[in-house]
Amino acid sequence: MHCRLQKLEEHIVACDAKLVIIDSIASVVRKEYDSAINHNMAERSSFLARVAMILKHTAEAFSIPVGLCAGDITLNSV
Repeated sequence: MHCRLQKLEEHIVACDAKLVIIDSIASVVRKEYDSAINHNMAERSSFLARVAMILKHTAEAFSIPVGLCAGDITLNSV
């Protein structure tokens, strides 16, 4: 995920994007960090803070909206 975010600016320029939407970030974070382990909670928080910083910088640098969807919907929750 972090590697993709680092290349986000290149993609915005190449596609002349006017909007960035990142869908289901929660599922990616859950796969990477086990919340049952306390030190992983700190790592997860740090990761999410870095993601937020990158997305904020990108939105400001290109003057485009950046949307982030954190929730997942499963058949069991509907």
